[in-house]
Amino acid sequence: MRLKAKNIRYFSFVVAVIIALPLPLGIFTGFYIWLSPYVFLNSFLAKTGFTLFNLLGIIFLFLAVYRHRWICRYACPMGVICDTSSKFSKKKKGKFPRLNKSILILALLISLFGLPILSVLDPFYIFNNFFEVLSPEIALLVFLQISGLIVVILLNVIFPHSWCTKICPLGGLQEIVTDIKKSVIHPKKTDQKGMILSRRFLISGLAGLGLGLAFRKLISVPKIKKFRPPGALAEEDFTTTCIRCGNCIKACPTKIIQLSVETSNPFLFLAPEIGFDKSYCLPECTLCGDVCPSNAISKFNFEKKKELFIGTAKINLKNCLLTQNKECDRCKFYCAYNAVQINSKNIKSFPEIDAEKCVGCGACKIVCPEQVIEIVATEVVA
Repeated sequence: MRLKAKNIRYFSFVVAVIIALPLPLGIFTGFYIWLSPYVFLNSFLAKTGFTLFNLLGIIFLFLAVYRHRWICRYACPMGVICDTSSKFSKKKKGKFPRLNKSILILALLISLFGLPILSVLDPFYIFNNFFEVLSPEIALLVFLQISGLIVVILLNVIFPHSWCTKICPLGGLQEIVTDIKKSVIHPKKTDQKGMILSRRFLISGLAGLGLGLAFRKLISVPKIKKFRPPGALAEEDFTTTCIRCGNCIKACPTKIIQLSVETSNPFLFLAPEIGFDKSYCLPECTLCGDVCPSNAISKFNFEKKKELFIGTAKINLKNCLLTQNKECDRCKFYCAYNAVQINSKNIKSFPEIDAEKCVGCGACKIVCPEQVIEIVATEVVA
């Protein structure tokens, strides 16, 4: 019995919902975002690196070559939502300009400047972020994250099927792939319609180049200390490459990664940062690097993690129990990097941090009974 495309898409929708829920899924957190060749191309052109999961985006791109809009037909969970919301429209067809190819070209050219910022228009990304509605975070931040899907639904109610057929850049990518395929198999001279499209693409391309240059000049690194996840790119690159998908936040087992509410610079807003108020970065955990689809956080293993510095521990010796001749070695005992040593001077013992070994994981800060340890930035970053 041959499965219909609609049935496969419904199955994909259910799986996508399960994966998007705030469940302990490990490396499969936000897994569906990896399936999008649009997100892959944005990150690839921004030169952020390549991991094994990126192959999924490449495979789905080739499937789109094999069958026109294959991703829309079989895999995209947004399709179900768009079709359903379009049924509530009083119009049979929505008069909306076809922008999907132009948006795609604009996004990819901006990405060439290391700015994959229009990845937020990816349907897999929008769908995944909607489930932040279940997050206990600040209401305003949650609203910003779920607003994408709300806008898409409203668009389809006003202009039925407008998102999938006219706006979605992933749909535009599949259409361009099909156009290229047809031009190779059945080459034809460019007609008047093609010329119009070419002019539109030229305008989109020039806009992408102009915006890329403008954004690059606007980017600055304010002197604000932020702690980023281990493996994060250099601050300026991290804040522009991170697509704010929230995968690292969901995957973090100790929940120390959180959204930044910094508003002094638009490139800092919603960028993941680490807070050591309640817990610390587990030395054996590599999940933030495993689940990052934009490679803003590079993939790493335990051995590599010893070289990834978040910050450095600093001890206020004046209030330390050891300097008061009381027994305590928690900071040394819990340090997985052997960065804390107990030394003696003038009959008094005191803990000392080896800055070359300390990665700033925060374990010593959390276990210190007197709370005299802080994590400080190893350098001035944004």
